[in-house]
Amino acid sequence: MKVVRRIINSTDASEFLRKLEEQDRRSFKYIILDCDAEVAKDVVSQHIRDTYMNRRNYHFLVTSLIIEDDWNSALLPHGAVNTTGFQMLQETRPETEVAQMYDATRVLLDAFNRLLKKKPDIFRNNFRRGEVYNNGTKGINCHQTPVMPWEHGERIARFLKKVFNPSFNYLNNI
Repeated sequence: MKVVRRIINSTDASEFLRKLEEQDRRSFKYIILDCDAEVAKDVVSQHIRDTYMNRRNYHFLVTSLIIEDDWNSALLPHGAVNTTGFQMLQETRPETEVAQMYDATRVLLDAFNRLLKKKPDIFRNNFRRGEVYNNGTKGINCHQTPVMPWEHGERIARFLKKVFNPSFNYLNNI
């Protein structure tokens, strides 16, 4: 069974997990929590406390960075739960910040290179005679209400989300 569900809060997620459990109590369920770490912690905590749920069949993958002490204090007293998360080790070291900036720059370069390779003239109408244009209007007004997003923003975001490079492992070596 493959299901994707956008949740509003941890209560909404718990209700959804309960419905999944009612449909198939025996199968393994792999849950990806692509949300704020605090919301993910609440979802897992509520799941653990729910006596109806079969905890052994669930595996949670938390996509946001977690703070180990905070998670341990919230989840350990309730028993074992199969959770995978990511934690930044030694984030205050200067080398970590440099590595993050390097990786971020590589992601941006890769996304823009792919975008320009696919559509080389994408920015032709945005830069004319030393001026910047957005949606045919001269300049970009940052104080406009409602905000007018940059006409290529969504496309750039899609290309950024597609960037994956296995060589971005420098942070693991710090």
